[in-house]
Amino acid sequence: MNQLISLGKIYIEKNVKGNLSVLDPCSSPDVTLDALAGTYFVTSAYGPIMELKGIADDKGVSSVWGNRVKYLQIVHESVAERGSLTYEPVGTVCVDSGMAGFSDTETVEIGAIEQTYDDICDTCSGKAGATFGSRSVFSSTGYGDGGYTVWASKNSDGEVVAARIEYIEE
Repeated sequence: MNQLISLGKIYIEKNVKGNLSVLDPCSSPDVTLDALAGTYFVTSAYGPIMELKGIADDKGVSSVWGNRVKYLQIVHESVAERGSLTYEPVGTVCVDSGMAGFSDTETVEIGAIEQTYDDICDTCSGKAGATFGSRSVFSSTGYGDGGYTVWASKNSDGEVVAARIEYIEE
């Protein structure tokens, strides 16, 4: 059973092209999106991996890998009905630190991510995730290093109002 965990909020500034970055915190952004400026609520899904080959407990749940982050998601404050969002794939984030997340592109450009990389590692490794400052959020990535699909939902103006990094498909 997945546990949905609220990680707080981040703020994406300016309505400019490419204002939302999706990245491994030790790399340059793999995906940049045109997002509606404003506050985004952050959640992650955290739970056991059910389909591993290996030893299962008495309930049939494989516990070889334990609990993992299954996705990291941001949703703009203007979205009233989260269940009504339609997502489409918009790219892949490449991970080699075992972590990924979202950040205001301006934060990435001024080097603030690099300055807090050790804190990101200490805080997120094997955990559901955390916000850093008011403009970034990162989490561990389910299976660790690899490529993960980035999904987005857009408003009628074509601006991203929700985005998700899918670490473990269910």
